[in-house]
Amino acid sequence: MSPGILATILLILLAPVLLPTAATAATFSIDNTFDDHDVNPGNGVCATAFGDCSLRAAVEEANAHPGLDSIQFGIAGTLTLSASQGELPAITGPLDIDGTTAPGYVGPSIQLENAPPKVYLNGQFVGGAGGSARGLRFVGNAASGSGVRAIGVVRFGTGISIGTGVNSLLVDSCYVGVLADGSAAGNGQGIFIGSDSNFIGRFASGFFGNVISANIDSGISLGVATNNVIAGNRIGTTPAGIGARGNGVGILGFAANNNVIGTFNSANDYGNVISGNSGDAIRIAGSGNRIVANSIGIAVNGSARGNAGIGITLIGDGNTVGSTDTNGYNEVANNTVGIAIDGDGNEIAGNRVGVAAFSQGNAGDGIRIAGGSNNVVTSNQVLNSGADGIDVGGDSTEVTSNTIGFLDFAVGGITNFGNDGSGIHVHSSNSAIGFGGAGNSIGFSGGDGIRVEGNGSGITGNFIGVTADGRNIGNDLDGVAILGIGSAASVVANSIAFNGGNGVVLVDSGNGSAIYSNSIFSNVGIGIDLLGDGPTPNDSGDADVGPNKLQNYPVVLAATFNPAAIPPQLALEWTIDSATSNSAYAIYADFYLADSEGSGEGATYIGSDFAIAPNVATLKSFNLPIGTTGGHLVMTATDGGGIGSTSEFSPPMAFGISDTIFADGFDGP
Repeated sequence: MSPGILATILLILLAPVLLPTAATAATFSIDNTFDDHDVNPGNGVCATAFGDCSLRAAVEEANAHPGLDSIQFGIAGTLTLSASQGELPAITGPLDIDGTTAPGYVGPSIQLENAPPKVYLNGQFVGGAGGSARGLRFVGNAASGSGVRAIGVVRFGTGISIGTGVNSLLVDSCYVGVLADGSAAGNGQGIFIGSDSNFIGRFASGFFGNVISANIDSGISLGVATNNVIAGNRIGTTPAGIGARGNGVGILGFAANNNVIGTFNSANDYGNVISGNSGDAIRIAGSGNRIVANSIGIAVNGSARGNAGIGITLIGDGNTVGSTDTNGYNEVANNTVGIAIDGDGNEIAGNRVGVAAFSQGNAGDGIRIAGGSNNVVTSNQVLNSGADGIDVGGDSTEVTSNTIGFLDFAVGGITNFGNDGSGIHVHSSNSAIGFGGAGNSIGFSGGDGIRVEGNGSGITGNFIGVTADGRNIGNDLDGVAILGIGSAASVVANSIAFNGGNGVVLVDSGNGSAIYSNSIFSNVGIGIDLLGDGPTPNDSGDADVGPNKLQNYPVVLAATFNPAAIPPQLALEWTIDSATSNSAYAIYADFYLADSEGSGEGATYIGSDFAIAPNVATLKSFNLPIGTTGGHLVMTATDGGGIGSTSEFSPPMAFGISDTIFADGFDGP
């Protein structure tokens, strides 16, 4: 559903709130701050024994009167509930409590902080924030279509409670847990939602959001709640959205499904600012929730205002965090972990996890897939994390099209925003790290570009330490590191360059890592290292053991280079020394132009050939790039029909270079 359609639907659903039914509506005007009962509920007149109209009396009268009623305010001030009367009656019919009618209220036409409520409801004498009393509580389906606008609610166990069966209720322009000057006066929990399809804050033009801060347990708590919209609020900050007035958790949900936190369209976002909280900004157990367009751990002015816990924690299936559409991204920084997911089929897309302004990041991982399977992490910017950029602990995760550790500005070029750990850390099975033109770009990591500790994942089409146009964004350690007993991954069609260690390294790992069709060059170490100790020479029959079986590399027996051909051609006779007991045939040989004689890494893939038996001389001709007049050739061997274990690169063989005599006895042209 598009954001524009969503906004239209919400306006239609809110019609009962915005346009009361005139035929049955009654309006009750509060004219004092006392806490007295109505003397004759149901007669259509709000009147206490003293002849005036208190909030308690107005609620009692509205409950007894049919239709959508309205409470307006002829006075401003604090309405403090008395200990003898207890909490207000539950609101059981449709009721619009309209604080915008209070004297002196200017309306939030510019910013919400410039228009604090003029009417406050105070629960300090009915148990305070540590008690069970609720400030305003709506119960049952008959209370659907109610609204609360421009009211301050402080010092209750729960500020506003939306009970089972209530829907299409609006809370907007309220201060829940803070006073007009922004000082803390928290509730136990700010707003509780235990029902469906309610609207908290700004989700379209004409609404302004709430300040929900300084509440002890949570700003907003979702019980068994579905299809609610929470948008445009400041949760955990001062009214201006800059200072901290933290809740325990910003938004907390249990069995909360299909809720929307933040909305947007192509012109605007109505996301929440959820910052300064003493726990997680958002922590929800539930499925199908959509979290978009929020600023999490960042103040309204773009400065740091971190949450002490995780930015977004989701435990459940089919949730969506962010959008690749204009204005749909979340900005998540200055938290312990940026985004953490545990469940199946969730999508994290288009977010800015860590931001360029003031070089803000998260203290731990940027994005963490803690468990589950078949999650998607795509098109995010992941910057300045104190640990790994993306940590993949769930099986069959898809990680594509992310920019990790750097940004390329139109003016100023590439800027280092590297993550302190690895760019991507995979410690699960069968994940896809890039594929089919949707590779990740990974640079400036304090660890490896991609670190794999698990089996069966594919690393395809990524730019690791190098941009797509060849610029240096090298990671501090290896480009790709495959580590740990039994670990294996396919490494195919990547560009891996400028890294501080090897291009690809396998240490204490298993067999079956196929490494081919990559462009590997200009790394400090060697291109492929099977033991992490430098070049490993071939052995007779390939009987040695280690990562990838320490597969022998191919050897050239003879070569002929024809630079005059169009394109230039290189004809080779080659073989592999390996026994069938040590390698699974057929063995594929991959051929590369090396970056240099000294480095001997496979920079440019030129083709493949295969051998079906050990020690058989095989002939193969290759077309070289137009203009090639010479260079160096390196090769790898991969057993198991080309999808098994790959060798290191062979020593570089020169061709087309004058006065070169090869060590194996044949001359260059």
